[in-house]
Amino acid sequence: MKIICLLFLFSITAKGQEKLGVFDEYLREVELGRITKNNSIQYMKGVESKVFVGISELFDDLQISMDGVEYISPKDKVSEFSKKWTKHFKENDIESLLKKLSVDPKLALEKPYIAKTLKANRKFCQVLREKYYIFDRSHSAPKSLEKVVKPFGKLNDAIVSGNPKLIEEYSKKVLKEYQNLDLKKIIKKFNYIDKNEFNFFFKQIKKDVKIMLSKSTHSIHDFHWIRKQHKKFLVIYFNLDGVSIDGKFNQLDDYITKLGDLNDVYVDMKMRLGADLDAHQILIDDTIKTNMNKTIKYLEADMKTVQFGPSCSSYFRLK
Repeated sequence: MKIICLLFLFSITAKGQEKLGVFDEYLREVELGRITKNNSIQYMKGVESKVFVGISELFDDLQISMDGVEYISPKDKVSEFSKKWTKHFKENDIESLLKKLSVDPKLALEKPYIAKTLKANRKFCQVLREKYYIFDRSHSAPKSLEKVVKPFGKLNDAIVSGNPKLIEEYSKKVLKEYQNLDLKKIIKKFNYIDKNEFNFFFKQIKKDVKIMLSKSTHSIHDFHWIRKQHKKFLVIYFNLDGVSIDGKFNQLDDYITKLGDLNDVYVDMKMRLGADLDAHQILIDDTIKTNMNKTIKYLEADMKTVQFGPSCSSYFRLK
């Protein structure tokens, strides 16, 4: 009984001492009034150090190869995700929600479920956009889709930073652009790549990241760009099956989240404090750069093992 009690107390203590994520810790410091426009750059340097420590812990798990051969049907996955987005949009009545925020933006600050719902819905259209970046021969998304995704992200940022004026502005933009979007039409015009083009695409990403990391210093925008390249690999892992793949997906998702913390803090500082970090340069240790390049090599090698199956083949293993 004593052992059980000790284990229980240890569990409670561990939970109480659980560390906040970089962005959550930043929000706590903001609430306590410890971060201002004047000390924002100094605070960012501390954030960078924590981000690099965080991603260092993930390199060993990311630098392993995916077992076996996996199959994917790009056409199935694009169609499937566009339908999921439409379904979520309708079931959660996002259009009505956006109309309400256009009139009363403070609702988003008073009711936490609104931020959660909008963030979830934006994730659908964001991943759909990533599928265009990967699977369409142009490697670009239709302008009508971009016009929804970009202000949607800014709307979610505005809610986090508690800015009613921007919530109203971006609610109206998202609503307008969604109403102008003909999802069935743009999906029908999708021009799918083949496997050779798929391999070349990820090989080029590996090269581009290496070139970016060769710079002596990096802007916030550089760092955000590096994160965006990793998200393309994440989309593929997300659409594959298997325990080993799930592990790789989770590790890469954690890695990307940690990289994103830096951008999230920057965006919030800009919206909430009016801070200007455009001229701020990030110093990345050579060891971190080496490991980032090594990680990209493993991710790109995994992509070579992915094979394209015919429509509907993504739901079962091909022999």
